[in-house]
Order: sequence, then structure tokens, then C-alpha cells
Amino acid sequence: MATNETRAKVYLAPLEAASSAEDLAAAAERLWGAMHARKIITKNALVAIKQHFGEDGGENFVPPAVARAVGARIRAAGGKPFSTDSNTLYNGSRANAVDHLELARKHGFSHDALGFPVIIADGLKGESQVTPESRGQMLRRVFLAGAGSMADAAVVLTHVTGHMLAGLGASIKNVAMGFGGRAGKLQQHHS
Repeated sequence: MATNETRAKVYLAPLEAASSAEDLAAAAERLWGAMHARKIITKNALVAIKQHFGEDGGENFVPPAVARAVGARIRAAGGKPFSTDSNTLYNGSRANAVDHLELARKHGFSHDALGFPVIIADGLKGESQVTPESRGQMLRRVFLAGAGSMADAAVVLTHVTGHMLAGLGASIKNVAMGFGGRAGKLQQHHS
């Protein structure tokens, strides 16, 4: 049986472990140009830059300089960037939009620092979600963070980590949890 197999191109910018935020931003700009990302941004598209703003006291997140550089490229292509993540199920500094935005600002993610808005995708307390029908075998309904699901396009900036259940936490987990509404997060953790 013949299959229509498509091979994705993978772009890599090798960096040293001690690379500065500016080095990371320059690498992101090189990758943006190499993969001709400008062509996928339509005029006036609302483009989510999906990322993790970090935990209180933590340093495991892609630096704001990278988001700023990517946002500038999106704007140059005619898009309207915004940086986003959603609230957590667990109590802490990311459990509601007010505390989450304060933490984001503390880590350098603010409108003034980035040059574009920072939006918590699932609202003040995780209540902003949509439930589109799913064609999946396991889930007939999914619950997505409102602002994430309404974006015209998304650029995902992810730091790679180990994860207890998945083995590796990277872009798929970043999108699955970070663009999941509160019910979607519960749904994912339930099984």
C-alpha cells in the first residue's frame, strides 16, 4: 500500500550551554530567515507567541530577548504578535491571571519590555475556554484556552525539560497544556 509520506525539515541552531540571551535571540532570527517563516504570517494576523513565563524563583524559560526578536519578525511580516501562556491548575504564582502577569513582568515579559502585549490565554481564573468538536478516537471534545484557540497563527518557544509522565516536556506538551483550558488540563491529567 502506497503512502503519502511528507518529510518535515528540521532547522537547528547549535549553541553553547552558556549562550547569552542575545545569542539565543540572534539564533532565533537566523532560523526565522532560514525557514522563510515570514511567508506564513498574513497581514494583520493575530500571532500567539506561546511560551512559559517561568516559575517563581526559577530560570527555566526561553528568555524575553528571544520573544522580542521573534515578535519583531512577526510584526515586520505584517502580523500582530502577543506573548501568551495559560494559568495552572495548581496553586501558586501562575494560578490566576493577575499573579501570572506579575510573575511574567518580574521575569521580563511585559508589553514595555517586549514591544507587544502579554495575554493570559485562558482568562482571569482559567474560565475562558472553547470546546470545539474533536475527530480524535479518545476525546470527542477538547477544551482550549480562549485566546490561544482564537489566534490566527502560533509560534512556540519552548525550553526542553524532563517530565515524569511523558519523559520529555517540549513543544507538544507546551501547546497541549499551555493552550488547554482548565477543563482540558483536568482532562489530560485525569487519565
